[in-house]
Amino acid sequence: GTPRRSAIVVPVAHPARELRELVGARAAWAHPWSSAGYLVPRELLRAVAIDPDQALRSQSFVGSFDEVRRALLAGEADFGALPYGPGVAMDPGLRTVALSALPIPGDVLCASSALTAARAGDLVRRLVALVQQPELEAPMRIAMGGDHRLVAAEPGPYRDLAAALEEDLSVHG
Repeated sequence: GTPRRSAIVVPVAHPARELRELVGARAAWAHPWSSAGYLVPRELLRAVAIDPDQALRSQSFVGSFDEVRRALLAGEADFGALPYGPGVAMDPGLRTVALSALPIPGDVLCASSALTAARAGDLVRRLVALVQQPELEAPMRIAMGGDHRLVAAEPGPYRDLAAALEEDLSVHG
């Protein structure tokens, strides 16, 4: 499918029309390891000379994209970040202020070319058995696209995301 991007959103009644108008605002982030919900949007702010750690009134981790939506609609935050793209419905109470230019790489399972499709299927069955939920095998196969989601690693699309993560880790440890 088409990769998703990151959207910085505000409640529809919020006056901000561009990123620079978010200085002094309260941010609600999904969680610190979220590309669409934290790393990429913070990089968008930095790109317009807004240091999130210095220029925002507050930042909080709310745990999920649903909680970001809830916090914005409840007036607990002025802006947040959500994924944007195919299969993502935007709440009518929210408005997009900025959108990442580059898509965020999707999740894939990477494996050695020596791993056969049969062996991959065996590993999926073992993983399902390990978590004691055999009913997950069929949905996992659908989510993985059968055995065809096992592909060689391609680091190129992840370089920007890795740079944003490294910058955040250097600041926050």
